[in-house]
Amino acid sequence: MAQHTGYSRWVDNLYGSELDIVDRFFPSSKTCSNCQDIKQDLTLSDRWFTCNNCGGFNHRDLNASINLASYADGLSVKVCGVDNADVTTVKQKIKSN
Repeated sequence: MAQHTGYSRWVDNLYGSELDIVDRFFPSSKTCSNCQDIKQDLTLSDRWFTCNNCGGFNHRDLNASINLASYADGLSVKVCGVDNADVTTVKQKIKSN
């Protein structure tokens, strides 16, 4: 893992991007992607996530990926040298040029 992380950081420096690593204990599978309630009793054998709070229902891996995307979405975005850029606007500007 350390070798992969080192390579990823090298590539990020090369292209001016940033690597953010989520803590290994971040409860991405146990957190409801709808209301952010944490389901403590979720086990590895549970393939479907049903929230005890709001009733939200998703496949466990889809739920985790939504939570990780939300986590990353809250981080500073650097696109074309602009901090906290509106990515959609930047993409539209690039297409129009």
